[in-house]
Amino acid sequence: MKNKEMIGRGNHKSALKYTEELELSLKEEIKQGWIIPLPLSYISQLRHGELAPIGMGNKQWKELPDGSKKPKLQMTHDQSFNVSVGRSVNDRIIHEQLDPLYYGGCLSRIIHYILSVRLRHPNIPILGGKSDIKAAYHRITLHGDTAEKCTIMFQDYGLTSTRLTFGGTPCPNQFCLASELCTVLANDLLKCKEWDPKILASPHAGKVGKTSYLDSDLLFAQAKNLDVILPLNDWGYVDDFIDDSIAIVPDIGDNSERAIQALLLAVHILFCPVDPNKPIMQEDCLSLGKLREEGFYQKLL
Repeated sequence: MKNKEMIGRGNHKSALKYTEELELSLKEEIKQGWIIPLPLSYISQLRHGELAPIGMGNKQWKELPDGSKKPKLQMTHDQSFNVSVGRSVNDRIIHEQLDPLYYGGCLSRIIHYILSVRLRHPNIPILGGKSDIKAAYHRITLHGDTAEKCTIMFQDYGLTSTRLTFGGTPCPNQFCLASELCTVLANDLLKCKEWDPKILASPHAGKVGKTSYLDSDLLFAQAKNLDVILPLNDWGYVDDFIDDSIAIVPDIGDNSERAIQALLLAVHILFCPVDPNKPIMQEDCLSLGKLREEGFYQKLL
């Protein structure tokens, strides 16, 4: 009954307004194995089949082959939407059983580290760079029963998501496990004196641009004493916010080279590399366009 009412209600107005963009997005997801198309009438026959409306929002930018960009809309699953029968998937989540979510403290942790470095090194440049995981939520595969609960509608099709959805309450917490593993591994590599990025590196190691500095006549900003005590760390620090991995380093020795390569290597180790022999071809887990634009270090302050 719930699915029947959901079918009668249909998707949100934004999905109806941007039908062409939605169709292109769905085709891309099907091509890469991130959703499975089924007859819409079949969804209620699945043991856990459950429909939810979708919308189009969160405008981002898509890089084109010539290097230019165009606006891109993100498809979102409204798994909080309720009809007259039953409750939504998000309403049934047991929040107490979710894994901890650390994203929210990313900016605060980075600022504290920058200030601690500036206190110790008042006249040394502090550099910052980052890498992005492309289609981050798509990298985590859902359990079959959960996937059935994450089915959307388009025309005469029900499309079951095989990956984390944009709109599912547990998804940020679930992806946090992967991103935190990546961050911890990158930081451990930075501390490892035996690791030589010239010998052991990501296949994308050579795609990072050169360090960019501000004008040499600019004065360094200075820091006041912190209210907390941080461990002494002059080899650099890596943190993350969802799909953005951020590295901050004092410009000492080969820090800048080691930190950005630690990020790339950690991503390569933890996320499945592209295999040209797979029947379903997926894109590289790194956003190579953003890596060219943002992967190199820039002087912060």
